[in-house]
Amino acid sequence: GLDFQSGGWTLSTATGPFTLTVGGAGIATAAGTVTISAPLSLGAAQTWNVGGTTLTVSGGVGGAGALTKSGSGTLTFGAGNSASSDVELDAGTINWSGTNTSNSFHAITINGGILTLGDNKLTSGTGVITVNAGAKLSTGSSTTNNSS
Repeated sequence: GLDFQSGGWTLSTATGPFTLTVGGAGIATAAGTVTISAPLSLGAAQTWNVGGTTLTVSGGVGGAGALTKSGSGTLTFGAGNSASSDVELDAGTINWSGTNTSNSFHAITINGGILTLGDNKLTSGTGVITVNAGAKLSTGSSTTNNSS
């Protein structure tokens, strides 16, 4: 996995068409801002623990491993995500940034925290976004709370 104990990191593939495959250990951030502009592939089911920080993934996410986002921080996805996996948000925020981007994942489950779609086009592979008790879905200028 990738474990960032300090901020200021940027991972990119400026010198070639490479994809970074992340295995079951996932990604953890502990401080500051981390940016991954390289394309990522989910090689296995994994948890990304974004602890009170900001993790921006702008190179697109593919692969078939399920993704769980934990920690109080913010995970921001750019355009071009094509993962054929489920996404689970347990805490913090997932933000799909940009305008008119196409982001495709299978089922998205929000157990806690906020999923922010903004002005984006989100294509969910199964067409299902589940907002469980205490979680929020924000779509542009409106927020849906599920308090039951």
